[in-house]
Formats: sequence, structure tokens, C-alpha cells
Amino acid sequence: MSETKAILGTTMLEWRSAKETPVMHVEEYEGESWLQSELLLLADADGKMAVGYCEQSSEERAEFESVCSLRLNEIRLWTLLPKPPVENV
Repeated sequence: MSETKAILGTTMLEWRSAKETPVMHVEEYEGESWLQSELLLLADADGKMAVGYCEQSSEERAEFESVCSLRLNEIRLWTLLPKPPVENV
């Protein structure tokens, strides 16, 4: 039986206030378009966290949304989720 080892690097997350809007890009689907951020890690005042994003339609203000079933209370902080390193397998 072989032994597999992984070296995990340290990732520093730069947390931002939910009052700040992350950089967004245009998303298009079935003739509609809106602004949307890259994936974010969201945190509420209770310390619960979930993966989500920020989006904004043309008439509305930017809002944070969780992509999982976990519902967060008022989102207070966000940080960009870095892409994992690509390993040679």
C-alpha cells in the first residue's frame, strides 16, 4: 500500500466589509444579463460561513447570496476564494 502525502500551503484571506462591493463581471444567460462577482466566502455576525457571490441587476443594488442551503443572517464580511493549486498527478 502506498502512502500519499500532501503539503498544504498557507492561504491568507483578506476580509472585507459587506458595505464594500467586490469586483463584478457581466454574466449572461437566456437573454438576460447582470453583474456578478467571482466566488466568495461569506460570513455573518454569528460566525457562520458559506460560499456565495455578489450580484446586481441593472435596477437593483448589489446583494450577497449563498450558493448552499445554509442561510446566513445579515452578511457582514466577504473574501475572495482563491483557486486551489493545480497538482501534477
